[in-house]
Amino acid sequence: MPNSSAAKAMLELADVCAQVGAFRLKNISLEVAEGQNHVLLGPSGAGKSTLVNLIARLYDPTEGYILLDGHNIKDIKLSCIRRAIRIVPQEPVLFSGTIADNIRYGYIEATPREVMEAAKRAELHDFIWSLPGKYESPVEEGG
Repeated sequence: MPNSSAAKAMLELADVCAQVGAFRLKNISLEVAEGQNHVLLGPSGAGKSTLVNLIARLYDPTEGYILLDGHNIKDIKLSCIRRAIRIVPQEPVLFSGTIADNIRYGYIEATPREVMEAAKRAELHDFIWSLPGKYESPVEEGG
């Protein structure tokens, strides 16, 4: 059962095990409080993608549990889970459109101000502002 700190944690993994092909994750436990950001680092094959795929419910753990806001993710609609998490891949992916469109990708309703704030947090604003079209500069698929 969840421990008492689960009420404070937005995401909790407790003794999670998973088998994906020949790869195994064993007894992974962690907590991520609301508003915190965490980075998964490790060599290729260390289990970063497997862990993220478990959190996104692309597959379920063979043992242990994953809680989102104190609820087992198996009891939460997939669409709700996927709206609650953000994944930044190791290799950036750019889509045809504008720079603003690409920044807005994870949150289509973002206002121009929110787009600019996101770029500032990513330390991209000065570069974008130096472009002739600024946030409306065109981007081709793949960059």
